[in-house]
Amino acid sequence: VDWIEFDVQFVDGEWFVFHDARLERVTDGAGFLANKSAAEIRSVRLQNGESIPTLKEVIELLPERIGLNIECKSPSAAPLLGKYLRTLPI
Repeated sequence: VDWIEFDVQFVDGEWFVFHDARLERVTDGAGFLANKSAAEIRSVRLQNGESIPTLKEVIELLPERIGLNIECKSPSAAPLLGKYLRTLPI
């Protein structure tokens, strides 16, 4: 593929790759993602047993040639996303 799209949410100082506002649909957790601490989010498991990845973890897995379309689900944090992406070696 040439491009991938995914959603990110800024919670407790960390960017998590996660679409839904609530955890119940695809994880063993409950409640709003935005109401959790980063440690709580890391302890939640997706249906495949994996944890919810951070943006940095996802980017580190991708080859450099892949284009990214990142949708910020935390609108007030959108300016922070640009600053954060500039700190990554991408």
